[in-house]
Amino acid sequence: MCSRLGFGILWLRRNIFVFNSCSVIPDPVANTIAFASELFCLMGKVSHVKLRVPTPIKWKPPDLVTLMVVGLGVLLGLLGLPTSVQAELRALKDGLMLAIDLGIPYLAIEMDSLVAVEFVNSKTMPNVFLSAIVGDCRCLLERFERYTLHHIFREANGCADALAKASCAQIVDFISFTSAPAHVLEALDFDSSCATRAQAQQEQYCSHINLGSSLHPTIAPKSWPSLSGKFAFGFYPQDNGFMVGIWMVLRFSPIANHTSWRSPSGLFAFGFYPQGSGFAVGIWLVNQPENIIVWTAIRNDPPVSPNAILNLTSDGLLLRTEQGEENLIHDLSDPAVSASMLDSGNFVFYNNSHSVIWESFNDSTDTILGGQNLPYDGNNLVSSVSRSDHSSGRFYLTMQSDGNLVCYPVNNTADSGNAYWDSGTYHSSGSLSLSLNKRGLLSLTDGNSSIKILANNSYPTKKETTPIIYRAILDSDGIFKLYSHHFLGNTSSSVSLVWSALRDQCDVKGFCGLNSYCVGTGSKAESHCYPGYGFMNPRNKLLGCYNNFSRHGCSSSTRGPMILYDVTALPNISWGDFPYSKFQNITLLFLLLQIQKS
Repeated sequence: MCSRLGFGILWLRRNIFVFNSCSVIPDPVANTIAFASELFCLMGKVSHVKLRVPTPIKWKPPDLVTLMVVGLGVLLGLLGLPTSVQAELRALKDGLMLAIDLGIPYLAIEMDSLVAVEFVNSKTMPNVFLSAIVGDCRCLLERFERYTLHHIFREANGCADALAKASCAQIVDFISFTSAPAHVLEALDFDSSCATRAQAQQEQYCSHINLGSSLHPTIAPKSWPSLSGKFAFGFYPQDNGFMVGIWMVLRFSPIANHTSWRSPSGLFAFGFYPQGSGFAVGIWLVNQPENIIVWTAIRNDPPVSPNAILNLTSDGLLLRTEQGEENLIHDLSDPAVSASMLDSGNFVFYNNSHSVIWESFNDSTDTILGGQNLPYDGNNLVSSVSRSDHSSGRFYLTMQSDGNLVCYPVNNTADSGNAYWDSGTYHSSGSLSLSLNKRGLLSLTDGNSSIKILANNSYPTKKETTPIIYRAILDSDGIFKLYSHHFLGNTSSSVSLVWSALRDQCDVKGFCGLNSYCVGTGSKAESHCYPGYGFMNPRNKLLGCYNNFSRHGCSSSTRGPMILYDVTALPNISWGDFPYSKFQNITLLFLLLQIQKS
């Protein structure tokens, strides 16, 4: 405040000296220094600045309305209007006329322009330049049986902002969406979650750091953060020592405006995404009918609350929970000085010499992307529990040292009897790796050439004008698949299944849990319990079944001491495991007699 006022007054005195030839100021330099010293003494020696305190903002659905206009903000350049208030009022008028044409009786309107809302809701008429359009809006509102018009903060108006930005490239005057377009799905997911965003307000004050404070390169405090937390001053690693400087602090939070970090193309994002009742940290493919998660950090930890914070520090990714616990997601070989979210979907840390010291491509979860490899050194792909739960699931894909790419159920020994799919490649050197290039070639390679091609979906001969992303995943059903994502623009994309290792889910060992069997073909398989068993969890039938009879019930059988159980025939069932006993070419009667004798 002191600085702004001082410069302002000094500038006025400069103008007096320059433009008023009648004014006589002896020794202008000395006079200006004296005036500045006097101003500093009057204002005080300790300056105070306002601290921006975040206030949680959350969108709430309206009460009992047929249609809600989420927001009516438009870009001024599209309308050629001189002020934002006129643009908001013009958009409000157009939206009201559209709602009337659609025959909507009840309407809830939310706008992030507080001035426009107050003009329309006020009983008085605003200035003469806006009175006409405000009067039109009021007359149109009277044609609804019930309506509400209130202000909403921009932090809770993400869908409307996304639609307004997309209208810049819109050719036609009006587009009606039967379902939510892809570019607003991320905002819709956030609105439907329990999270909030922060709306900063200046409420508190904080003074500068006291003279005499010190920093140390190896002992805390190593740096002083700015009031906003976006910058820091202090020691940072340089070569074999340390330097003093200022740097940007990268910090993400589910409730802050900075929830994720987009790649330059905007196709990938790194940060917090909703999972279960909280949030997880990962990388996802955006602009899809739903966000496609391609990597998850510490995937088996429970979701964090909306108040968690992710810091990108010189030590790596540091996740701080609401309870104050700090978890370093990955250890780095050298101190990090920079990071990048690349267009390939790879998140990378660099050291001082700009060498990669860690990358998400070397820490795969269930997916590999174009330009990524799965080596034979034990870095497996582990399926997710489901498409909405990205913790470790029930299957894994491994590149074995013998050159064979094999799928197994988890918690089983890696021998041929437990495998349910393999590439059939046995290389003498054993140094094969699974490779997916950016043109959709999925193959096993020895580093120089492809030993076996699993799928080849290379670009056509003509030049592609839209980006294509290829993604190979060990899906939650245990089947290894290759997908292609064709981006048709900023608002639409298409997903295609290019290749699948297996056609039937029932071919996956362990697809159904204990005491259950698989029925169906293709991707429509279902799990059924054996007679006398019930599902452990009816909502997730893949978890298996338990016996819903008791030993006491068996011993009290009225059919005699030798018949304490039922034998039920299950036709057309193939036993995929290794049976401990096997009868061939016998009748059911003979089998019952054998069981009674045992």
